[in-house]
Amino acid sequence: NITRSSTSSTNRPLVVSGGSSGTGTEEAVMEDQDLYVRNNLTISGSNSPTLRMGTSGVFVADLFLEGNLNIGNGAVYDSNGNTTRFVGSSNSFLTFGGSTTVPFSNVEVNKDFDSRFVSIQQTGPTIAMDILGSLFLEKGYFDNNNRNVEVRGNVTNRTQFGDDHSTGWIRLSGTSG
Repeated sequence: NITRSSTSSTNRPLVVSGGSSGTGTEEAVMEDQDLYVRNNLTISGSNSPTLRMGTSGVFVADLFLEGNLNIGNGAVYDSNGNTTRFVGSSNSFLTFGGSTTVPFSNVEVNKDFDSRFVSIQQTGPTIAMDILGSLFLEKGYFDNNNRNVEVRGNVTNRTQFGDDHSTGWIRLSGTSG
């Protein structure tokens, strides 16, 4: 599990990007790479904690998530043009706190099994996700429950969106992608 939380008076974003640490012969370099979370990712706290996926104009880090995603009230997930990929053999539950729609750049559902799913929990804003780019539904399914999803780019659907009990919608609103 990864939890990003901030309670200090200064918000210092966690940035997924390459860089170096140390000096001289002790310097270590971390290459730019995607972030792979094999369990749950939580971004929460009272001081707008931020997870920034790469450095704008330099490197964009994709997020591969096998577990749940929880973005608390006031927390920021800066997708920075990436693809947020829900993968693995477990179901994933998305929980969004507060009343603000959460923006994503691109979203992909590609679970190991058709019976696995990604489900938006019935909390947070009615329009839960604003996908600024494209939505790729490859394997497993996406259950929006009673929440709505806006997609500004393309939708590739090789599986299922919603289920028999879902009352939310998907709206293709254009202007990106």
